[in-house]
Amino acid sequence: MSKKEEVNKAKVNLEDLKPKKARRGRPPKVKWLKDGVYIELVEPRIKIKEQAVILFSQKGFYGASIREIADAAGVTKPVIYYHYASKEGLYKSIMLDAIQEILLLVEKAASNIQKACPSVILKNISREFFRWCTLNRNKASLFIYLITKHDPAFASICDKFLKGYNKILLPVMEKGVQTGDLSFKDIELANTAFLSLMTGFELLSTATGKNWTRPKYAGKAVDILLGNCK
Repeated sequence: MSKKEEVNKAKVNLEDLKPKKARRGRPPKVKWLKDGVYIELVEPRIKIKEQAVILFSQKGFYGASIREIADAAGVTKPVIYYHYASKEGLYKSIMLDAIQEILLLVEKAASNIQKACPSVILKNISREFFRWCTLNRNKASLFIYLITKHDPAFASICDKFLKGYNKILLPVMEKGVQTGDLSFKDIELANTAFLSLMTGFELLSTATGKNWTRPKYAGKAVDILLGNCK
């Protein structure tokens, strides 16, 4: 094959790369060409979630409408229903993302339970949770609402979080009691108190407008809790 033939074979038909017309009921493609440059647009599903988190945190689940979310995300209502079926489905998807992120950071911080002292693990968990809250303020406020209000419509998500949290934290508390690092009389009560500590600081941040979940506060907060629980 000659060099000219290789070049011709390598040429790309730009018309073929342009997005095809979406079929009925489906959102358009998210890849397009501009001036011959291939562009990757933000996935509509991501844009919808980003704007929904903001509006839900400002107005609550019952106050924010699908129309407002669609307008903020720059999509139509049918696109939202295509991806999430309903406003409740969208909200649940956001909350499942949130609890998964939190449980992953808790699990990671507790992964060295065989080597680290339980009190150190609790400080690490608190520090990582505070950092997550600081970086995800809107999502954090939704998480706090989920935990503190226990809305029946989303009780299953709350229960899922608590089940995962207890599965990770209870062994840490038990080891702390066995080794003498933690001198709790009631392990389950201490476990609940630790969760209340973390969520309480975020709740205080929401109420006062001051960031009480700065990572630098985590160690001191746990020290206070441990002192009160002995």
